[in-house]
Amino acid sequence: MGSGAGIAQKPDDWRTVPLCGGAHSNIDGQLGCHNRQHIVGEPTFWKGRDVEQLIREFIKASPRRAQIEQEMRERANG
Repeated sequence: MGSGAGIAQKPDDWRTVPLCGGAHSNIDGQLGCHNRQHIVGEPTFWKGRDVEQLIREFIKASPRRAQIEQEMRERANG
């Protein structure tokens, strides 16, 4: 979602964020994030969450930060 990729185009790997897995993630029996996203759909799941900030935090912590940032600059410059 929001990756700029179209039909049959793969979004950039750095736009991938891990979601909690499992059928139940907490003691209240609530569905894990991964399952919830599939049930309600991406737009509803991510509404109210700052996805871009989450992606920036993952990039900052990545051991491949320099390569990701270089590729992002190259794509931005055409």
